[in-house]
Amino acid sequence: MISPTDKVLVAFSGGPSSRVALQFVHDMQERAQRNFDASRDRSLPVFGVGVVFINESTVLPIPSNEMEEAVGVVSEVVSSLATPRKELRIVPIDTAYSSDSDDGKERIAKVVASEFGYNRIILGSCISRIACHVISATVKGQGYSLPADIQYVDARWEVPVVLPLRDCFAQEINMLCRLDGIPEIIDSNVPLTTRRCQKRYNLKSNESVSSESFCPLCNSPLDKSEIVDWSNIDSHRSSDIFYNTCCSSCRFQILPSDSTTMEQFYMDFPQSVVSRPKQANNGNLSLLR
Repeated sequence: MISPTDKVLVAFSGGPSSRVALQFVHDMQERAQRNFDASRDRSLPVFGVGVVFINESTVLPIPSNEMEEAVGVVSEVVSSLATPRKELRIVPIDTAYSSDSDDGKERIAKVVASEFGYNRIILGSCISRIACHVISATVKGQGYSLPADIQYVDARWEVPVVLPLRDCFAQEINMLCRLDGIPEIIDSNVPLTTRRCQKRYNLKSNESVSSESFCPLCNSPLDKSEIVDWSNIDSHRSSDIFYNTCCSSCRFQILPSDSTTMEQFYMDFPQSVVSRPKQANNGNLSLLR
């Protein structure tokens, strides 16, 4: 996954997944450094580690003080790690993305490779997030790329993308953070730039259903016309609630329209999926962080 001569870049957002990914890479580097120091010939070098945080202030109305706070919090997390030292880079989002290019991953890989000299990108995507991506891509007819999307190492790009947490559930990552005392950035300390990224994947939200609500099945953003007000949510059947909180695409292509069939269909879903509408209504999506 990582060789001694590599120079890897960890994409860091501040959530538990990226925090665990950073800790995972740090532990590997620290162990490699100890082996290097104990070796007489010192034939195997220690791979380099960098951390990148995306500055979204150019595309989102983020106050300058919130962006400064974000940089400060991220810098503190990175600097708190023991040696070897990690190089932190704050990259404006318009540097990594351009309107005349079609592929986001290819753009990011090109920027990282050409400007910073890294040959691996580490993402903290866990199986819970990958499952959302699989459902979303399948519904949208983009399943042709799924086999490569969910590999440990996606070598399609100039800079390969590595997913070390691919087999870990979000709940397991949250538990690891608590048991090992790995500090994560909580909403009260995280500026808007990071909270928006977390909300995009239903990672954490303290708000009720709004224009930024997402389909509980495919995780795609809901149109305003698709958002249902469930102020008296307890008086409705769970299957009806789930059906009506899904996007129109999922209702048309995946979910049965007959209420009886839908009830049986609903019973076959895992608990983590069927509980999302009520969690969203209560502003509690911590299990999906």
